Amino acid sequence: MWYNLVKSDIGRLPDMIEYYLQEVDAAHTETKISGSLEKNAQDLPGIMSYRFSQLQEIEAVLKWLTIQYDKIRSDNYRKYLEKYNRDLSDRSIEKYLDGEKDIVDMNYLMNEVALVRNKYLAIIKALEVKQFQIGHIVKLRVVGINDATL
Repeated sequence: MWYNLVKSDIGRLPDMIEYYLQEVDAAHTETKISGSLEKNAQDLPGIMSYRFSQLQEIEAVLKWLTIQYDKIRSDNYRKYLEKYNRDLSDRSIEKYLDGEKDIVDMNYLMNEVALVRNKYLAIIKALEVKQFQIGHIVKLRVVGINDATL
């Protein structure tokens, strides 16, 4: 959903970031084990699938931004190589490119999306730990240890 919206209008990127940050807040409750163990075990695959698909969409947007970044960088590199009054070394051109406003702005955008992606990676990791814990609680119950405490 968001990938196509951002791809057609990069101005929608802040809306996408806000949406996914709200989803991260909601996802934190899904990482807790509370209530019925069977219900938690039953719901976990669907939750994991949903959150992982969201992560994949964020990754796709980040990849698209990276492609746009490379295009902007290439266009600016060509500008310095062809239209600059004197010959510049590759290192000098790289230094000039690092200060170009459109390149810096794209870096900021990529960093914001990468931050959201990293938060989703943490959610995925927490869901994996939840699955691990549920599995071990079930194994303890199978051998008859129902009320063990640490």
